[in-house]
Amino acid sequence: MSSITRFATLSAFIAVLLAPMAPVSLASPLILNIDFESPNYTARSSSFDAATGKGNLVGKAPRMITQLTNKDIMGQTWTATVAQRNLVNAAEGNWLVVTVPGGSDFRGLLEAFAPAGPSSQTGTWFMQFEFRQLTAFTGGHIGTWKMITSDGNDMVRHGLYLDTWEPEVYAAALSPDRTYVLRLEVDMGSTAPGSARAYVDGKLTSTSKARENRGEVGGLKFEFDSGNSWGAGDLQFALDNIQAGVVIAPTR
Repeated sequence: MSSITRFATLSAFIAVLLAPMAPVSLASPLILNIDFESPNYTARSSSFDAATGKGNLVGKAPRMITQLTNKDIMGQTWTATVAQRNLVNAAEGNWLVVTVPGGSDFRGLLEAFAPAGPSSQTGTWFMQFEFRQLTAFTGGHIGTWKMITSDGNDMVRHGLYLDTWEPEVYAAALSPDRTYVLRLEVDMGSTAPGSARAYVDGKLTSTSKARENRGEVGGLKFEFDSGNSWGAGDLQFALDNIQAGVVIAPTR
């Protein structure tokens, strides 16, 4: 190779190194991705009845809920049923509709357990889900969402009310008949202020200290704990696209 050719080749290589690169957004690797779609779930056929403690919503992560129970509390009458998001357009997919008859308590547990392994001891991890109230109540407490370690300890816990992803610090509260994306994030290995964060539709709503987050990521829990705090009438809400994974920042 001549000196001229070598110089031209080296110049081209340097030009490539110095050229600006477009940002690349990487999708978060998910340990949970539950969308209530076929083949794991079927509208009107996949359900759970708290009165009997029986159903067919439970399966294997990452695509299915791993536990759904009434916690053996007698007198529970709520149901959870996979239904079409749009009754006249099946193409919009399914979600999980929870119905609690008026005058009854709402107690139980939804869990999606998917241990992420040793690599999850560091980095920022998240869980999120879509929530839509299908009735027009306000104020009532539904339950508590938790990110958990592989040992079952709470890393982050956050209350869900019919009109609030607690505590709500920006103007818009949760309104009926609108779908929201509710999200929690935790910085593994840190209990510093701000190591846990909550979001509504991508907007930061609160920060706090993470609790027990020095182990490995294990998944999430939704503990139903409501003593008919919404008043008279049936309560109904929907959940969809329950996800958990590691947050990967955009790279250049």
